[in-house]
Amino acid sequence: PLTADNRNLINAGTLAACKPGVIVINTARGGLIDEAALLAALKSGQVASAGLDSFQAEPMVAGHPFLGVANLVLSPHIGGVTGDAYVKMGVGAASNALAVLAR
Repeated sequence: PLTADNRNLINAGTLAACKPGVIVINTARGGLIDEAALLAALKSGQVASAGLDSFQAEPMVAGHPFLGVANLVLSPHIGGVTGDAYVKMGVGAASNALAVLAR
């Protein structure tokens, strides 16, 4: 979960400390990344590219600074939230629990 301790964990300082050309992927929580710092690092080339499926404010609004950035891949965090996915997760969890109990 996003907490006061990990908010903006990836910020201007951590991005500057990375090897130039780093690739940043975040599929956890939007608030983990300082979006302004990531955008600046993408524009400067410090970050070669990034892939994000969560953002500080969700849903992302029209005109967000990330929109149209060529080296940034964006996708919705809820991409796996479908009826089929819920059934498969439930069946998988039950199967795993039964396998452990059968040992």
